[in-house]
Amino acid sequence: MQKHIVVIALTTLFINVIPISLSPVWAQSAEEGYFTGSDGNRLFYRKLGAGQPALVYLHGGPINMNDGGYEIDRLGRGRTLIVIDQRSGGRSELVQDKERLAFPRYVDDVEALRMHFGLHKMVLAGQSFGAWVAASYAARHPDRVERLMFWSPGPPTGAFAAAREAAMNRFLGEADTRRAAELWTRMATAPDSDVVPLCREWIRITFRFYLSDPAALSRMRGDYCAGTPAAIRHQNRAMDIVDAWFKDFDIRPELRTLRIPTLVMEGAETRVPLDATEEWSRVMPDARLLLLPRSGHQTWLEGRDAFFEAVEQFLAGKWPPTAWPVGR
Repeated sequence: MQKHIVVIALTTLFINVIPISLSPVWAQSAEEGYFTGSDGNRLFYRKLGAGQPALVYLHGGPINMNDGGYEIDRLGRGRTLIVIDQRSGGRSELVQDKERLAFPRYVDDVEALRMHFGLHKMVLAGQSFGAWVAASYAARHPDRVERLMFWSPGPPTGAFAAAREAAMNRFLGEADTRRAAELWTRMATAPDSDVVPLCREWIRITFRFYLSDPAALSRMRGDYCAGTPAAIRHQNRAMDIVDAWFKDFDIRPELRTLRIPTLVMEGAETRVPLDATEEWSRVMPDARLLLLPRSGHQTWLEGRDAFFEAVEQFLAGKWPPTAWPVGR
């Protein structure tokens, strides 16, 4: 996804499978480890709960699971929940070859995940960039996907990108827009000691656009700027590669082939232009759009109980009452 649309999220590297204890009331142990991706790359995962079909969460970016992956643990109650650091993000192997960071490789990794965990069918939930990955996988393997959820998906075509960028720049103002661009550039070459502070300032500026209440960041268990300076720089590079690819992107032909129940979610108070989000539901034969009250672009963070209630209803085979099929 484009740099102005997504955020940086990094974590540190661990080698072994480590059970951890979570703090909220829905706390449960998480299995952590690695599996082999589609071309031999090592991908980090967190697995909670048990039961089929499994719910697989694909974060935005391409960054890593700090983009919502630690906020949705309660969805692992009564089912299997698998969250991964996608290719070249977070604790996963940092891929140096530009060709191995092409978008289809991210899609191939989802099939590698399915095979590694021996899953017959999956429910895929994709945030932002992750929605593109989930949709592309489902178009290739419709028999392996039971349901789809797109949480604040990125634009389904590059044609919507200019309007989104303009909306963000208007909201931030000239000074902050210029400062955010400067911070992004400086992270590539700054001394290691400066990278995390630069990242944190970038987050403070850009999230004024993505959240209806920026104070919601304080509730996150994840940390968008965790991780080593090298990893932060590397994820910025991966995002730049996707940004260049996105200019000619149009996933709508694939979406029109998908007859899989799909819930598209966005915050009712989002500052992101809604026409791009509505387009996902408009072109998909069995999709509905749900706008969550008192929420911005990060629905899993600001939507709180309303978000989880809607997701649980959909996973139980019911449409949330206020979800509607756009244009039908």
